[in-house]
Amino acid sequence: MSDTLSVAQLEAALDAMPGGVLLVAADPALTVTYSNRAFRQQSPTPVGSVLGHGLREWLVSESAGDRGELRLVLRMPGWPAREVRLVPLLDANGAVERWLGVLGDTYDGQALRAPAARGTHDDPVTLLHSRTAFDGLLAGSIDAGRRQGRMLTLFIAEVDAFDRYQDVFGRKGAEACLRQVARTFAHCFRRASDVTGRWSDHTVAAFTMELDPAQAEAHAARVLERVRDLTLHHPRSGTGRYVTLSIGVVTVGPESTIDSTRLGAIALEALVEAQRAGGDAAVQRVVAVGR
Repeated sequence: MSDTLSVAQLEAALDAMPGGVLLVAADPALTVTYSNRAFRQQSPTPVGSVLGHGLREWLVSESAGDRGELRLVLRMPGWPAREVRLVPLLDANGAVERWLGVLGDTYDGQALRAPAARGTHDDPVTLLHSRTAFDGLLAGSIDAGRRQGRMLTLFIAEVDAFDRYQDVFGRKGAEACLRQVARTFAHCFRRASDVTGRWSDHTVAAFTMELDPAQAEAHAARVLERVRDLTLHHPRSGTGRYVTLSIGVVTVGPESTIDSTRLGAIALEALVEAQRAGGDAAVQRVVAVGR
């Protein structure tokens, strides 16, 4: 089957759906490439006012959902503010090939002013899971991994010299930086088992299942690279011109009796070691793997 035919079949199937649906390119702008019949019928303006445009042109808020999804609140031309849930469509290598955008609810002004207040799972700065929600999911996954014989890896990351960044750019500038870093960090964790959250004022965290220690180390290196690629200027960084991360990584085997509190403490110890080594680095610990 050719790629053109598969896309045509996908669009035909989406046209039969009763709710509004978009196909969205996997580019930074989130460019709309297709709208189904239900969307076109609901649209208060010609469909051309949406096709070919990036959804982030109309962004009110953005947060990361489960299983690699994105949740956007948008003010599209002629529409009231609406939620659009972006579901990743993956290629054979597991990379996001395009997004399926599902039209959701209308939002009132209060929800738009405080989108994170819609649930306790969202941190208002990073738009990741709150620490409370993250802790609960981590503890449950440790227990599940123990029962199912699966490894779990926890990553805790902090922007290098973040206090000095805030001294230069102020609290709002620092929060904007942390939000952008957190979004990039979350985009590195898109598998079904991946969960991201805010760990503390300056740190974000993620855990994932079924990475062996070598894979976890390689994944941390990719996260460091993605953050460097943002080229966010940091005039008082000790690692160079741009914002960088330090990451503490802990991979734990299913035979371990470690709990989430101790796992977090070990990851923080590794994070501090990465910072003491100069930053822009990851330090890994392995607990009860391969014994």
